[in-house]
Amino acid sequence: MLRGNTWLDYDECQVLRDGLPWVPLLWRGHMHRGIVALADGPSTWRDAHHIREGIVIQPAIERVCPEIGRVCLKCVSNEYLAK
Repeated sequence: MLRGNTWLDYDECQVLRDGLPWVPLLWRGHMHRGIVALADGPSTWRDAHHIREGIVIQPAIERVCPEIGRVCLKCVSNEYLAK
């Protein structure tokens, strides 16, 4: 969520979202190699009956990396890529 030109931290977004639908949170904690395994499997969206496209990995506190810009990365599911 943006405020002007600034991305808000995750917790601040949760307070301000005011009942808007939000994608399911699959993991909150320290980053480790096993996180990418969460990209595969069935969708966790309510009433969905399909495979997961992937996951978005981002820090709880927004930050910018000189090489890539905003630190918010997508890991696409191997099952989705094989379709």
